[in-house]
Amino acid sequence: MNKKLPALGILVLTAVPVFAAGFTTEQATSREYLMRHGHSAEIARMVEINNARINGEVYVAPKRQPSCFARWVNRNVGNEKVSDFLIKTDEVGSRALRYFDPALDDGTFLLHDIKTEPDFDDL
Repeated sequence: MNKKLPALGILVLTAVPVFAAGFTTEQATSREYLMRHGHSAEIARMVEINNARINGEVYVAPKRQPSCFARWVNRNVGNEKVSDFLIKTDEVGSRALRYFDPALDDGTFLLHDIKTEPDFDDL
């Protein structure tokens, strides 16, 4: 009994602050908590995707920002047809770059189903 009493006392003393804090898993996996504790925005996004899958919800990805070239074209080119052509050319160029450089991050990680047969989107 004398050997078990100190172990039980240590267990109680370590468990009390955890229960008193009321810290939930929703708080631990929230985007704000992860970002505040030094995780990147990509890790926070992956946690949100996994939480949505676990809860049976559909994850809706936030709208992606246009590339810096597209933003520059929208600010500096006055002709709408020319700016549309330049932006479409930029999109074709970025798809070609993604094809030749599979390590390029295009923001679709965890957002598409990987098929058993290779496809362009699986690169």
